[in-house]
Amino acid sequence: MTVLMQRQRKERTLPVVTSLLKHMTQLGTYHYRSVRIKAQAALISCTRRYQGAGARLIPELVAMLEDTDNSGHAYEQRVIGAANLLQTGVLSKRILRDWGMLRRFVIALCRSDHLDKVSVHAVLVEAFNTFQSSLYQMELSYPRYTRWIEPPPNMTAAAKGGD
Repeated sequence: MTVLMQRQRKERTLPVVTSLLKHMTQLGTYHYRSVRIKAQAALISCTRRYQGAGARLIPELVAMLEDTDNSGHAYEQRVIGAANLLQTGVLSKRILRDWGMLRRFVIALCRSDHLDKVSVHAVLVEAFNTFQSSLYQMELSYPRYTRWIEPPPNMTAAAKGGD
């Protein structure tokens, strides 16, 4: 019983964890698929374990989807990583609990139509279908409880220079 209680308890997010989440987000949306896969598993684990991790992660991933200033192979792979992360159970449930974030996510999916690659479109359609099927099972009485932590406005400019 103690082990179960410890697994369910969320830890406070310390500055070192915030830094770790920032770096893991970069790796989870990295343009090399093998790096992305390993980092995404660790990032989801951190999101489950630390309070506020999802509130920091989700707005940044949604901002990556709707960024129209970037193009190229590396950016397309980052969008694939962000879409794959957003359709995981932990993050999709968090988005579905907040109507404002759900609206931003759907708008971001619509704004990502500037990407021409078929593989990117397939992942974006898969993300949309995941959320559409989840809407049928969603209760309408979810309280708005999350204060989202928005990424800085120059986050996309820093991501361009880091690739």
